[in-house]
Amino acid sequence: MPRAAFEVLDSAEGAIALINDLLDLSRLDEDRLKPVIRDVDPAGIVRHALSRMTPAADGKNVVLKAEIPEDFPLCRSDPHRVEQILVNLLGNAIRHTPASSQVTTRLQLA
Repeated sequence: MPRAAFEVLDSAEGAIALINDLLDLSRLDEDRLKPVIRDVDPAGIVRHALSRMTPAADGKNVVLKAEIPEDFPLCRSDPHRVEQILVNLLGNAIRHTPASSQVTTRLQLA
């Protein structure tokens, strides 16, 4: 994909994410956004978020790396919100990481 096309796509995806975040904030203010708490696989959430952000990272030649222990336990959370937060953090990391660098996401028990 030509660099200019990637930049347009990246900007559009960023705008969509921002609009969705603003809509969620509006719903939260109106008490219409209710978390859906359930048992989830945190490793799966991390992998999916990394997969979603790979095109943006590729455009800057940034390598996304995951450090996930085997047999990481399930946790109770809202998987959509956790992924939304992780995608936002990854997007910021990609934007502020120099080209040809690496962003590592580490999953660990606290």
